[in-house]
Amino acid sequence: MSFSPAQYPSLRLLLAACSGILAGVGLSVTISFWLISAAVSALLIVVFSYGIERRSVGKSFPGPVTILCFLALVVSAFAAWGTYRYNYVDSDSVLRYLDREVLLHGTVSDRPGKSGSGERFIIDVHEVFVDDATVSASGRVSVFVRSSMPEEDHLTQPGDSVWLKGTLKLIDEAANAGDFDAREYYRRLSVHSSVFVAGPWLVQNEGAGKGVPFDSYVVRPVRHFLEDALDTLFPSGHERDFFRGLLLGERSMIDPEVYDQFRRTGTAHVLAISGLHVGLLVLVVLLFLQRFRQSMSGKWLVVIVLAFLLLIYSQVTGNAPSVRRASIMTGVLLGGYAAGRQVYPLNSLAFADLLMLAFDPLELYQAGFLMTNAAVAAILLLYPLLSAPALSWQGSVGRACRAIWNPFCISLSAMAGVSPLIALYFGSFSVAGIVANLPVVFLVTAMVFSLLPALFLHLLNLPLAELYASSAWFFAHTALSVTGFFSSLEWAALPVRTDPLMVVIYYLSIVALLYFFYEKKNAGLIITLLSLANFICWYPLLHAMQASERLIPVRTGRYIALLYASQASTVLIDAGSGPEDLPIIERQMLRSGIASIDVALQLSSPDTLVARVDAETFMLSDRQKLVLPSMLVARGGKDLLSIWSGDGSSLLVAAGVEALIRRAGGHPERSVVVLLRRFGIDEYRELAAWLDRYEPTECRIVCASRMPQKQRALVEHLALRGSAVSVE
Repeated sequence: MSFSPAQYPSLRLLLAACSGILAGVGLSVTISFWLISAAVSALLIVVFSYGIERRSVGKSFPGPVTILCFLALVVSAFAAWGTYRYNYVDSDSVLRYLDREVLLHGTVSDRPGKSGSGERFIIDVHEVFVDDATVSASGRVSVFVRSSMPEEDHLTQPGDSVWLKGTLKLIDEAANAGDFDAREYYRRLSVHSSVFVAGPWLVQNEGAGKGVPFDSYVVRPVRHFLEDALDTLFPSGHERDFFRGLLLGERSMIDPEVYDQFRRTGTAHVLAISGLHVGLLVLVVLLFLQRFRQSMSGKWLVVIVLAFLLLIYSQVTGNAPSVRRASIMTGVLLGGYAAGRQVYPLNSLAFADLLMLAFDPLELYQAGFLMTNAAVAAILLLYPLLSAPALSWQGSVGRACRAIWNPFCISLSAMAGVSPLIALYFGSFSVAGIVANLPVVFLVTAMVFSLLPALFLHLLNLPLAELYASSAWFFAHTALSVTGFFSSLEWAALPVRTDPLMVVIYYLSIVALLYFFYEKKNAGLIITLLSLANFICWYPLLHAMQASERLIPVRTGRYIALLYASQASTVLIDAGSGPEDLPIIERQMLRSGIASIDVALQLSSPDTLVARVDAETFMLSDRQKLVLPSMLVARGGKDLLSIWSGDGSSLLVAAGVEALIRRAGGHPERSVVVLLRRFGIDEYRELAAWLDRYEPTECRIVCASRMPQKQRALVEHLALRGSAVSVE
């Protein structure tokens, strides 16, 4: 394998585009700066390409300066595009009507997700009816409709024109550091607000939007045919839900327990419509069209037919990013072969990504985009290396071993590419996936090969279609059984936490090692390995060098728990309002590197809940003092705790301003934490007066996640009084 840059022009452009998007989103720079930078780069290209370099370098045109200016143009253009998509909204945005009940008119833009309590989808808004007038508006809105309709039925489909009524709200932020941040996630989908609809009676579906005959006459009939075929050929159960999720993109149809089994075994990728399924579809179509590929015109006819079929399938599945990427990549590969040109799959993958980022630069931040690219790129780069020894295996035994080894290498390569991202996003590593992927991928592949003829024959011969359908059901049932077995193993999945820097170092190391290996540069290979070993040894130590004292708020709905870690021990203050809040606290402990709780203190939570915490010592509401070798805890009244540590530090924790004000006398503790569920003007005045009177060295105000935005703004205004006051 060669790594000559000339073979991968799309890869070079993709790296420049990604750099621009990261700069545009991550840097606090206005869009004007990037536009000026792009204009200057374009001007320099003209000056150097038609002036200086053309006269000086002759045959080597374009010269290095022109190339650098062109790359700077690409970076600046994508940075401007990324900045606009991330930071700007149109002047007629629906955000003007926040916190108001409105009637929205728009088009459903994605595949609705179904749950037990309702249906969620995104609409592109066209009009807003408010104050007895219809006003043109723009923007994307996340909609949740409370509904008890059967899971097989949907209120909407992609492309439907709908009217709906509800109150427009900003999407909630993450309650705690490291938790899923819905506001940031939807912001990268250009969705900034949400609407809760109380029931289906507040939704009027007008059907397919006007001006989209392709959707009305092609996409919807195909989808209805596939849904009817699946319902006819297969009985209800996990297997049919598996087919609907895999073929139609309805992952919400899959039982949560079944999905968790696939996740624990590292085989959840088979549930997403990905390059594997698109590749199998293309392979089946090519088998039928093989005779047309004998001439140049026939080759291009096959490319056109496949492109049209992939376009239909992409729309049928809700235009999933993985399907779009696989479709574009397939089109580039087949187009290159039809033109008689050598095609490099890695370059085709980069070209597909480049097109997707040109339409939506924020796709770069989607976990699905990163994981599918990491898996495909790892297969393209690592599989030839891992499977090379099998080329020398001869005889029937060698062929049998290759039939097992090669698929295992594909699975191992994909896991090597995607595992760091799974650890980053989901905090786990699937040990069972190393073994489970081989049978599961084989069974799913066999299932798809049986399912496609069954769907086709459903039009012509139902008994014969049922024969293929029974085979598909058998493979699906076996795949579910295999994942169920592997997920039941205690070692199936291990909790692993990492951070973006570790992930970046991992991928850079893999690329460097592959480059030096294929180029046979042993010195570079050894230096890379030694550098990686040093990083692995020193980074955890540097990461562990934190302040001797940490205070970590854990928001659980209306309640706030506190993790207080000092040099001597770790204290948990409160445990939320119910058992469902304990896993939230455990996740924050894992994220913060806290292994165990030494002392659990009750402040506002029920005693029965605090008693369920896995701690060595407890102080419930019936105790006023707790004396330990490492600390002294005293209850200063209702909703008030004082903690003195053995290292001389002290902390006063108050659940609300009233508890703080009610305390009589002075306060020896210089560090104060106030937990707030609500904060009005009266609380503002009382807390401000208390701060002026006692002048604590540090006052940290922790707001509950459900505190209204106006009240939080009042808290932040109070924090402007001095550097001693901070808001979290």
